[in-house]
Amino acid sequence: ALLASPDLFALAAIKRKRLAGLWQRAYLDRMMEELWNLMKAYDEAHRNMLSTIAARTAWLASNFIVTALTVTRSAMDREIVAQLKPHVVIVEEAAEVLEANML
Repeated sequence: ALLASPDLFALAAIKRKRLAGLWQRAYLDRMMEELWNLMKAYDEAHRNMLSTIAARTAWLASNFIVTALTVTRSAMDREIVAQLKPHVVIVEEAAEVLEANML
């Protein structure tokens, strides 16, 4: 029992230091757990936001006959392009890309 006496200064310096270390570790553990939970909540909210934006974009473009985009955008939004099922896709890119890579 590190804290047998209610008076901290009645403890030897080494015991006070050990007690302070225990309290600090307990506090840091609580803060790390709270941070971890907040990070998980943020990640979930971020995924929901991206999903909502993708759904909105797909809805806005659902009646498009022609879709034009760069290779980079088509790679980033592959699911949206697949959902749209456009009749014509125009892809512009300065880089040399084979047609098979676009399908």
